[in-house]
This record gives sequence, structure tokens and C-alpha cells, in this order.
Amino acid sequence: MPKLETVIIASEVMKKPGQNYKRVITWFNIPPRPDFFDWVYQKQKYDIFGIIFHPFQFANEHCLSKIVEAFNIYPDDTLCVHSSENIDGKQCFFVNKRLANMDHMDGLDSIMKYASKKKYKVFSVGGLFKHGKT
Repeated sequence: MPKLETVIIASEVMKKPGQNYKRVITWFNIPPRPDFFDWVYQKQKYDIFGIIFHPFQFANEHCLSKIVEAFNIYPDDTLCVHSSENIDGKQCFFVNKRLANMDHMDGLDSIMKYASKKKYKVFSVGGLFKHGKT
């Protein structure tokens, strides 16, 4: 499988997440509605889809590059990379569209179950996200 490159990030806040990664499309001020995610999954061309929940933000401008690198270690079987940080029960996550089935993606728990069933890899990463200012 070719390397994963293009990333779409949906963010709940009005601030665009500043990253130095070149192949990124960012939608901000987007509420995490299932119909929105389904539309993104079916209609948009990208390799990785990420969700940054409020009040998370990237820890620095190189975090997205590190996430893409993590996917590309095993692009044929890495389904998800998620934050080890948890704020109010939420964790940021990124999903490999080439492996994902949107019928099974309504949150991190369902992604983890789907990955286990299909024997896909899921990586938890720490230090790439921090609590943003509100």
C-alpha cells in the first residue's frame, strides 16, 4: 500500500490548528455530528481523518507530521492513532480511511472494537496534544 499523506482534521473550535504539515485540510468550528463524519468519509478524498475535540490542541507545530509517520510504519494495518491524554472523557483520534468502515466508527470505543475484530493496529501517543486555553 502506498504511504498515507493527505489528512483532514475536524476541530470543534474556531481556531485552525497550526501545523507545518503540507497535505492537510482543516475544518474548524465543526460539531462532531455522525452525519458530518459520514459525509466526510464518503465524499472527500483523503487518507487520514482526525478529530480534535475541545479543549485539546496540538502541543507544537510538528505533531501532525509525527502522527502521519506513525501511520506509515504499518500503513497496511494501522487503523487508528489516538491521544493518550484524556480530557473530560474525550481523546483525539486519527483514522486510516483505507482501512476504516464508517458503519463501525462512531467514537474511539467502536474504532477499538473494529480494530480488534479485524486485527488492525491502534497506537496511543502521548505528548502530541495539550489542554488548550478556553
